[in-house]
Amino acid sequence: MSEATQIIQAVSPMLKNLFQEKYQMKWGEIGLVASSIRRNQEVESSARRRPGQRTDAILSLRSHLGQELLVCEVSGAPYENDLEHFGDDKIKIQKGLKDMLNLVAKRAARGKSDIFQKLRVFGIQVFGWKAYIYAMDIPHKYLYRFEQVATFRIPQSPADLLWMPDTIHVLLSMKCIDAGVGKPSAGEPGEVITVIGVLFA
Repeated sequence: MSEATQIIQAVSPMLKNLFQEKYQMKWGEIGLVASSIRRNQEVESSARRRPGQRTDAILSLRSHLGQELLVCEVSGAPYENDLEHFGDDKIKIQKGLKDMLNLVAKRAARGKSDIFQKLRVFGIQVFGWKAYIYAMDIPHKYLYRFEQVATFRIPQSPADLLWMPDTIHVLLSMKCIDAGVGKPSAGEPGEVITVIGVLFA
């Protein structure tokens, strides 16, 4: 099975069902807007614009300037076990999340810092048949905190239904990343929109 097939058959349907209504999910090596803005800050207006970091999938708000909140990387085909690819994609996720937080800060320059400190952005990395969930926030000025907050296995056969309860628990808790506060199991859905709305006011 190739990386593209795994995305189409397993990863994309799972995330599509999790995030609907207020969010839009884009697939296919999409360029991060937040990354593009950073890369073009010092580029002259007449020069060719640099694209943003290419990412397998991006989750963004349908409102509030389409603010990006989550990135997803599928690190190779499910049976490759390419640890170098895994490491490179993890660093890529870290850079993308930092760019996303910096863009929120730039757009909300007049917002309250205590509200901004509640905001978290998230990354999902699929390696083999296991998914890792990461979060990044800025608890103090200039301090970026990146951590792994959960893992779960992606079902690949009927026999996998035996351990599905654990996967379902993690997937349901992932819906609470909407809160942008605490670990994925904390907060109320939709709060991240409230936080961004206050910051951008």
